[in-house]
Amino acid sequence: MVERTNTELTTFVGTVTVVQKLNGNYGEEYDLNIKPEGIVIKGATGCFHEFLRISKNATEGSIPEGSIIDSYLKELEAIMPEVRKAPTVESALKLMVGKKFTFRKKQLGKAYKGHEASQHWVPVMLA
Repeated sequence: MVERTNTELTTFVGTVTVVQKLNGNYGEEYDLNIKPEGIVIKGATGCFHEFLRISKNATEGSIPEGSIIDSYLKELEAIMPEVRKAPTVESALKLMVGKKFTFRKKQLGKAYKGHEASQHWVPVMLA
């Protein structure tokens, strides 16, 4: 019998190398570049890209409760308490740069108009 394996990646260790704000396909978003350990990523950056959309109701210093950014920052605050003191979303996310984390796929945000909440690579512990 042929063996079947699951190649779906559910967790990995990686270092955040870049955090930048972009105008993407769905409006403004943050692009986190995550360089994984022991995994070769083809492409220009050699990194996973985690895109975190910014709600139209958000400002740099205020985000809607329950949004993707809100959920991501809550997860980050659990392992990096200094994130709570950051004055802006961008400065909070940039605290990740150069640090190594264990990342896990998690659903963030809310279901919207029949679409499930989206899956994101979320840091679950410092590595």
